[in-house]
Amino acid sequence: MFNFHYKVATKERTVREGYVRALNPAMAKKKILQEGETAISFTRVRSDIVSKYLRKNISFGFSKFDRIIFFRNVSTMMASGLSLIEALNTSSEVIKSDNVKKVILDMSSEVENGASLSTAMEKYPNFFPSYLMETVRLGEISGTLSDTLDQISVDLEKDYELSRKVMQALLYPVIILVVMFALLLVLVVFVLPKIADLYADLDVNLPILTRSLLALGSSIQNNPLIYGGSFALLIVLFAISYKIPKVKYVYHYILLKLPIIKHIIKEFNLVKFFRSLETLVTSGASWVMGVDVAKKTLTNEVYRKAADTIPPVLLHGRKLSEALEPYPDLFPIQSVKILDIGEKTGSLEETLQKVSQYHEKSLNHTVKMMTTMIEPVLMLLIGIVVGGIALSVFLPIYQLVNFL
Repeated sequence: MFNFHYKVATKERTVREGYVRALNPAMAKKKILQEGETAISFTRVRSDIVSKYLRKNISFGFSKFDRIIFFRNVSTMMASGLSLIEALNTSSEVIKSDNVKKVILDMSSEVENGASLSTAMEKYPNFFPSYLMETVRLGEISGTLSDTLDQISVDLEKDYELSRKVMQALLYPVIILVVMFALLLVLVVFVLPKIADLYADLDVNLPILTRSLLALGSSIQNNPLIYGGSFALLIVLFAISYKIPKVKYVYHYILLKLPIIKHIIKEFNLVKFFRSLETLVTSGASWVMGVDVAKKTLTNEVYRKAADTIPPVLLHGRKLSEALEPYPDLFPIQSVKILDIGEKTGSLEETLQKVSQYHEKSLNHTVKMMTTMIEPVLMLLIGIVVGGIALSVFLPIYQLVNFL
């Protein structure tokens, strides 16, 4: 079997291209050409070239929104009676990115040559995270691939909405702080020194606040490369250190100690974990496999390390609630108790859904509370900064008037 890169003209007068495995061009044409289509080219290529070409020329994966649309379209078309290959080919036609289109077409070729969808997805980990691939594989094994793909799109959409709400809540204070810092820098470096010349002519004894700000502004003016380089170096060092597992764990541990932020991080991870676990178990995964895959959706390393200890406990015949009990700071007691009741009544799958919904509501409440609280805090902070600068400017004038 050889790999062929093909281009065909469809009856809608568009060009469709991709890769297919066949013994010769004639068999390749027989596999690919549909009614009303005309072959443009069938070029034999080496298999390693295909793989290297796709990996080299594709630098960006799906956006979260694109991934939702992809899974929803494929599941809808399969539910309507189309084959998986037809669904993949059709979904590729509505994708704008040429890079993404190449991936979908290559996956279609893989499936047409006998590979499963999950196996085809394995080639593109940047496009399809491992937990998605495992979920699809479970759907294939259980014979519910269409329903599984639909559930994946629903879960991804919920995650997308949660992420958007959290980012919006965090972005507002970040923008305010950045603007305030930039304004403070301009005032200290450019405005205050000009006022200082006026004070020097008047021979005014400047207060310590004004002298401190003037000294800082003068230092920045005289050593811009040192300050700029130091700031850039800090960013680079942080980025490098963040890739070190132990250091990254420390950063995530610190985040779980910050007021308000810790509640958002905890609820966000709990929602993703319990929702993914419920989807996986419903798709036919064992509890051990479900936890092992669901933990990959966790974004906090402290949670991931705790989740690593759950499968061994389950393998020893103990319950999920018992595996979570040693981590009351990560998995709230009330959630563990609810899971325990679900295990005793034999309705753990429904209980997982209720727990994930509970934490989703809690996350929404925390985000709203943060948005409400952050505005007065930021106003107070801005007032302190602006008031401090105003004092540094007008206090010498006040002293000069009293002296006169």
